[in-house]
Amino acid sequence: MQSIEQEIKALIVKGFKLDFNIPNQKELTRIRSIHRELSVGERAKFRKAEKYATELVELLSGDIEPENLPKDIQKRLKDLFGGR
Repeated sequence: MQSIEQEIKALIVKGFKLDFNIPNQKELTRIRSIHRELSVGERAKFRKAEKYATELVELLSGDIEPENLPKDIQKRLKDLFGGR
């Protein structure tokens, strides 16, 4: 109930004017891409990628030092994550 009261107070403060962003064409394209229906193959691919990404993060968080990975893998990871 408090959240409804807060919403009403916010509307009163804003003079009952709606305040939201309308996505531009580029943003709409990205949103549609993210929220599209996936084929069975795409879903399997994403589950596999998520599994491997999770394992990689866990390994790099403790068991393996990134510097111990092959140089080409280090470069690819840096390229993917902006050289961080």
